Amino acid sequence: MDSEGQEVAEFLNEAGISAFVLWYRSYPYRAPLMYLDAQRAVRYVRYHAAEYGLNPGKIALAGFSAGGNLAGVEALCFRDEPVDWPGYAPDEVDAVDGRPNALGLIYPAVSMHGDKITAVIGGRDLYEDPARREAFADRYDLRTHVLSGDAPAFLCACADDFVVPPPFLVELQQSYVKAGVSCEL
Repeated sequence: MDSEGQEVAEFLNEAGISAFVLWYRSYPYRAPLMYLDAQRAVRYVRYHAAEYGLNPGKIALAGFSAGGNLAGVEALCFRDEPVDWPGYAPDEVDAVDGRPNALGLIYPAVSMHGDKITAVIGGRDLYEDPARREAFADRYDLRTHVLSGDAPAFLCACADDFVVPPPFLVELQQSYVKAGVSCEL
């Protein structure tokens, strides 16, 4: 299996650190389902922390590329919002805090502004409507959602990354600094 998440989880497990891999919904599913999957994963691990022998106050969320966007959006944009999805019936897991205590965003997709990925995540009809596309990109832009009290973050990318513009990561780090939240770049 070629998965950064799997390899990292195995490495952490071998080092004595509990790690889980989330297989979240993506295409053909649309936002916000993948972000709700991440929020549910944090809540699930926290809810079952005693069974796993974990400290429920030390749950981190990390991701690479699209997974970095997933982790960032869950922590910064969704925070601990209740699940609002047609037909979803909340249970006892949903009463648990869905915010991670730390973030690792490795070459994350920081912004969807001007990116055709909005057609995949939001749908073609959204992508073809400029006003809705911009509102969607604003909703999920990590740079504009960092608040005081958010989880500390580790940000990492290559200076020559042609998919995720490095200046976006610098701008995200500056948002952390402005909010007074610990962040390493």
